[in-house]
Amino acid sequence: MRTTVSDPDAARACNPVKRQFTAGAPNRLRVADCTHVASWADTVYVAFANDTFSRTIVGWTVSMSHRLHEARNYRPPATRNRR
Repeated sequence: MRTTVSDPDAARACNPVKRQFTAGAPNRLRVADCTHVASWADTVYVAFANDTFSRTIVGWTVSMSHRLHEARNYRPPATRNRR
């Protein structure tokens, strides 16, 4: 199954990380990714925020909408535990 068909002429999103997915200490750089999951009722969209130093999930959000602009408001379950 092919889920993404990119347009080579389309404008690209800003890439401040420049594909350098490493950090020298915890909580310096976080990256996010999103995916969709088919459920019995509908499609659910999930976004995860990862700390690049520890490579752990530091936050997540779930939505019934593919517009995950609220991913910036992810739930930070792990950040409470890291000081």
